[in-house]
Amino acid sequence: MATALSGKEKERVLETDSINLKTVMRIDGVDFRRVYSNGCGEIFNMLSIEAAWAAIMKELRNDIEPYVNYRTWPLLCDIVTRRGLSLDMESIGPIQER
Repeated sequence: MATALSGKEKERVLETDSINLKTVMRIDGVDFRRVYSNGCGEIFNMLSIEAAWAAIMKELRNDIEPYVNYRTWPLLCDIVTRRGLSLDMESIGPIQER
């Protein structure tokens, strides 16, 4: 657990390698609106396809920003979530439905 400064007040930040999103969101003192996971499948199962789409978009920004034109990101997100399911992605694109 780390402490970060947010304005004038201190804020505790919990970072984990693996996350049980539902459990973390229920911890007393955790602002569930600010919890984030890069587990897009878990986000889809717990929240919605729109939330998973947004998480995929954020991960694309973090991982492939220098390599792919930002105008194609929404299209990639739409392809990955087109049937309400996540697809595995490799450098050649969607390869396998789950």
